Amino acid sequence: MEIGPLQKNKIEELYLFNHQVYPERKRYKEIIDFWFSKNPEEYGLTNILFVDGKIAGQSLHSSMKYYYEGKENDSFWGFDLIIEEEKRKDAYGIDLLQYNMERFDSEFATGSGPLALKIELALGFKQIGELKKYVNFVNPFFLPLTLLRSKKTVLKYPKKLKLSTEVEFERIEQDLLPDFIQPFNPNLLEISREKSFIKWRFYNTLHQYAVYKDVKSDAYFVLRTIVKNHILCMVLVDYRCDLNIPDEYENILRAAKKITRKLRIPILITGSSLKCIDEILEKNHFKVNGRNRPIISTLKFQNKKEDIKNRNFALITLADSDGEILW
Repeated sequence: MEIGPLQKNKIEELYLFNHQVYPERKRYKEIIDFWFSKNPEEYGLTNILFVDGKIAGQSLHSSMKYYYEGKENDSFWGFDLIIEEEKRKDAYGIDLLQYNMERFDSEFATGSGPLALKIELALGFKQIGELKKYVNFVNPFFLPLTLLRSKKTVLKYPKKLKLSTEVEFERIEQDLLPDFIQPFNPNLLEISREKSFIKWRFYNTLHQYAVYKDVKSDAYFVLRTIVKNHILCMVLVDYRCDLNIPDEYENILRAAKKITRKLRIPILITGSSLKCIDEILEKNHFKVNGRNRPIISTLKFQNKKEDIKNRNFALITLADSDGEILW
């Protein structure tokens, strides 16, 4: 057994390994290329398990930045830790997890299954929250229409959306993106949304997104359409606003619902990691759907236990880590 960073000459072998372990992923090569496209050295963050000279396991990582107590910090998202099925009984997955923890000063992840979460917590990870998936039937009468429709392209999204004389959102192209170099909510652990991240994450060829920004503030949100069980759905993938001003998130939700109706899409999906957002979503008749995705980190926030327990700690959306990428 040998574990080490992915070397460039092994990327083709990694494609093959992913094709074998994820046969249902039709775009496995494009997905891997997307993660590696963030910067020229990104591929080297992936850790590979070799057994008898062949890839038998992987743990992908993506560089990221987060704000905590007013300071920006570097870290990594970990995801897609997978061991070849016949090798799992030999606990290679634990070896790979321990290697990750030794290699990286800090690491975050979302979505671990019940068994994986138990192992990660036993090895020293801490749970810092949960990401809930919320679903709302914006207009169930649109359901029959979606059976014959494919995903909407960004060009079909409205360019501007007016909610009132005071509130207007505009869809922006990447060359007009502002650079958000400060946290929107300094009291939270908040994942950075600097310009380079937004360009990489939402202006790519893997999926088509529509990015909207409030004309009078820095509040923004991101939409994407997906097809689930033959039904066209809208996803509110990402958002940032000042959560101390309740109207800012309310306006984002109103705008997302209005665009969903304009495009005659019956269902709107989004995610929440905070109690204040849960309350707004539930007030607007959104319902929790599916298993909550645990948010974990190798960092220890001992003085924030109550905030973590009360869902007042970390701002995480569907855009973080890998969950939404696979839809």
